[in-house]
Amino acid sequence: MGSIKGIDGQDGRSAYQIWLDNGYTGTEVDFLNWLGANNETNNANDGKSAYQIWLDNGYTGTESDFLNWLKGANGQSVQIDIYQIYNAYLSAYPNVLFEEFIEKFMRTGYSGTEYAIAKGIQSVVSIYSTFTRNTNRPGQSSEYSAGGAGIIYKIQGGYAYIITNFHMVYDRSSNTVNGIAKKIEVYTYGYESTANTITAEFVGGSITQDIAVIKVALSEFSGDIQTVQVADSNQLSLGELVVAIGNAAARGISATSGIISIDSEEIQMEALDSAAKSILLRVIRTDAPINQGNSGGGLFNARGELIGIVNAKIIQSGVENIGYAIPINVAAGIADCVIENDSKKCALGIEIIAASTSLQYNIAQGRTEIIEAIYVDNVNSSSLAAGKLQKGDKLISARLNDGESTLITRLFHLSDFLYKARPNDMLKLEIERNGAIITVEIMLTSSSFNQV
Repeated sequence: MGSIKGIDGQDGRSAYQIWLDNGYTGTEVDFLNWLGANNETNNANDGKSAYQIWLDNGYTGTESDFLNWLKGANGQSVQIDIYQIYNAYLSAYPNVLFEEFIEKFMRTGYSGTEYAIAKGIQSVVSIYSTFTRNTNRPGQSSEYSAGGAGIIYKIQGGYAYIITNFHMVYDRSSNTVNGIAKKIEVYTYGYESTANTITAEFVGGSITQDIAVIKVALSEFSGDIQTVQVADSNQLSLGELVVAIGNAAARGISATSGIISIDSEEIQMEALDSAAKSILLRVIRTDAPINQGNSGGGLFNARGELIGIVNAKIIQSGVENIGYAIPINVAAGIADCVIENDSKKCALGIEIIAASTSLQYNIAQGRTEIIEAIYVDNVNSSSLAAGKLQKGDKLISARLNDGESTLITRLFHLSDFLYKARPNDMLKLEIERNGAIITVEIMLTSSSFNQV
């Protein structure tokens, strides 16, 4: 339940009371229904809008002023059912989830740099990885270490699983087994001393996506730990406030702040396993200061929700504050594949293209979106998609079994979605073919899963 209240400068009467004073009758629910009735006659309503009645009662201001008054802080309050307001809102914006409505219009005020850091830092750990390499003396090796950060992602089976960068736990020049650090130690915020050393174990990851998962037995932690709250990195806005929390310069957990400069782009980086190769990574760009040691740490939104895993920055004369983070939809997707599915991800065997791109302002969420028309460009004849999808099919949405549908409006949406797929799931793709909307069903078998 919430309340509608007057604000300073008004006479203290609630909006519901003014409605009654104007000769209308009914309960508070009737009043709320009337607010959302598009000015149609309801009970004693004479067709005037709520805003017009406000003006008729001697108040002045714009419709925005009226809406601010409805949600003001002083005056008499009226108990209301929030779902009534939400249902009225759906008449104008039918595709908005209740959680999105609450976030946009009933925000409690818990957002901003200080709150984001206070919340996000609870799930950040500093990481120190120890490697060895051969020396010029036969049979001897030297030891060296690297410092970075990680995010406590989930607790399962008596372990805390931590996401970090693959390059934090791997070095191709090391003589350790498979190049993985021989020792990985983590520290939580406030317990960063040798007396609180926690030993972690490498679980798996994706060397091509620079994401690794390590785990720690819960019994190893000295204090309480907090798993991170994950956001949807496909819903980012240009200019959105972000904070980066990591182990800057390997000197302990610290934070910086900035904005999202680009919500999604591709960068080329040297492959971790070969100096002769390069890889493409999809990343978020931010101007929050990123330093050595931030690798594997978190990029958080203003509500302290994780939106990315910090992994790189540009170090170049004339360039300042261009840092990158791997979107959490990718990082968490890989982590789940590692933890739940033997580090394997579904591969449909199709190539897709963005045939057109447009900008669209999403009034419900208050952000400008890039909308791409995604089409199938090629189908591997030996893949599960053969005989199901065709070149020229327009992809509209995807879902697994009877789960929720995910709209495909960017080139990376389908790839991100497939991290959720598991063997024996039924993939249902809504497509447009020859002007008709149809649903294609593809049973996912274990043969269609490859290493992440």
